[in-house]
Amino acid sequence: MRYEILSPYPDALPNTRLGGIARGRDSVAKVEIKNRWNGAVLFSCDLSAEYDSESGAVRLGAAVKLAFKSGANLRGADLSGADLSGADLSGADLRGADLSDAYLSGADLSGAYLSGADLRGADLSDAYLSGANLRGADLSGADLRGANLSDANLRGANLSDANLRDANLRGAKDVPDFTMQDGMLFSEYLRVVVPALLTAGGKTVEEVVASGAWDCHSWDNCPMHVALNIRDSSEAPPLLRARVHEFVKLFDGGLIPKPEVAPKSETA
Repeated sequence: MRYEILSPYPDALPNTRLGGIARGRDSVAKVEIKNRWNGAVLFSCDLSAEYDSESGAVRLGAAVKLAFKSGANLRGADLSGADLSGADLSGADLRGADLSDAYLSGADLSGAYLSGADLRGADLSDAYLSGANLRGADLSGADLRGANLSDANLRGANLSDANLRDANLRGAKDVPDFTMQDGMLFSEYLRVVVPALLTAGGKTVEEVVASGAWDCHSWDNCPMHVALNIRDSSEAPPLLRARVHEFVKLFDGGLIPKPEVAPKSETA
């Protein structure tokens, strides 16, 4: 059992089952957070009666917030399915924790230690993960739409089937290969699609790069503006429009590196 809600009056009333969790009907909810590997109790607390009508996910989330504030050790904790949406967990040490299918939408996890954490299927949409250590974390199938992963450490992380739409990965370290929404590997996208887009308007990759379009971003110096002479993705040729829009989103997220261009040879 990942956590338990227990009654301080076990003989007063028969227990009911809420989502597979035992509790007395008139009790104050006691929540225990356990180690995912050996079941040892890492933290326990009593929640007020206002949580009686809340789901187990909300109660577990409330316990996690209290544990974090009290400085409890949550390494390797079983927090799967916890509702931590909007929670302030900046700098939290959650190394090796099980956060699979957790609700972390809008949560502040900046600078958090999440190396080796299980975040499979977690909802991290609009989460703030700037500077977080996600080394070796499993983010497969996670929802990272709009998440801020700037300067995060992603060495060895698993991003397969993760949704990174509108995510910000500027400055992120060692971003691993991942499968995009259309089934294409991101490495293949960089190798095949990006050069094709940059040259679709008749310019060479070298010419687009030489324009300085990678130095900062507005439509006046966007690589797509330089390559196709457009000021908005809606102005792109119909057959390229979806790809141009996709490029701009990935570029804004810091995912498309400047192509390496061979230096021009000097002539005598």
